[in-house]
Amino acid sequence: MSSSAIRSLLSKTTRISTILPTTDALLGTELLLLESTRETLRQSYQTQLTKADSNSIVTTSLNTAVQFCHTHNLYQDMSRQNDITYYKVGRGKKGVDEQTGEEYSFETQELGYRQHIPRQMVSFGERLKFSGLLMELSVGILKEARDAAETETGPMVGASVFTGDGLSSFGLECLENQLISGAKNKPDVFCVNGVTDSGTTIDQLKEILTKNEPRMVRLSTLDTTGTYFENEEDTEIGFDIPVVIVREVGMFGESIDLGAKNHPDVFCVNVAGVDAGSTSTTIGQLKEILQKNEPRMVRLSTLDTTGTYFENEEDTEIGFDIPVVIVREGQIDEIL
Repeated sequence: MSSSAIRSLLSKTTRISTILPTTDALLGTELLLLESTRETLRQSYQTQLTKADSNSIVTTSLNTAVQFCHTHNLYQDMSRQNDITYYKVGRGKKGVDEQTGEEYSFETQELGYRQHIPRQMVSFGERLKFSGLLMELSVGILKEARDAAETETGPMVGASVFTGDGLSSFGLECLENQLISGAKNKPDVFCVNGVTDSGTTIDQLKEILTKNEPRMVRLSTLDTTGTYFENEEDTEIGFDIPVVIVREVGMFGESIDLGAKNHPDVFCVNVAGVDAGSTSTTIGQLKEILQKNEPRMVRLSTLDTTGTYFENEEDTEIGFDIPVVIVREGQIDEIL
């Protein structure tokens, strides 16, 4: 579908649908690290896609921004297994397994990936590349799920992009990295969360989009001797993908498939095994999430790659009004 056709559809879009976050600190981004969990993610996307209509956007929903990954220690966390880096986790050196006594020496995944993460002292450039790989994977998996859903007129595929205050001096570079990496698998639209009047502004986002408009350039190739050679032909770089600004909506509600045909009657939130003091905090946080996502009409805005920022023709309902039952050890403990 052409970008002009997508922009036409965006003016009629009524839903922006997301998968629910996991209970992990990474809120679902951890599902990208292993093939088994990537398959779980693919199935979650497929469920959302089969419920959504052609005027909907189903988003990747995962925060792959460098700031988010840095805050949650993804680059150094040796306890997380993954199959998308060069070395097997914890075995990018010589050593002995503490549990089995097995000796190992620079064991590789042999899957074609070149990153060496997790480890200590990961450079900013490496963080960008790894974050970009996560974004690229998420968009690819969502598009594969849409193909598998076999819907006659499938919903639009949206790549979730997040701004943030962490690593503020590199904030715009991190934002640009998400857009460039997401564009590799050609989503229908970017859904950008966190654009504000005081933080990352629309003008800054426009500058990034203008900088990355499609164009032909003569690239150079580096050979194994360290010499750059200019390619014989020009290569097209950049992208022309519509951008939707999502205001006042975060991980818990790019919205949860508002008005879906299979809308649940109730959410059952399990808190078994959590002590009373901690449970009180959890319920308080859950109440904040529910209040934040109460049904309301908002006017979404669309930004194209020419730098034109315009409001959609109609308001869109976001949020949800679904009862929540707190379940403790199989028994109803509280109803919100």
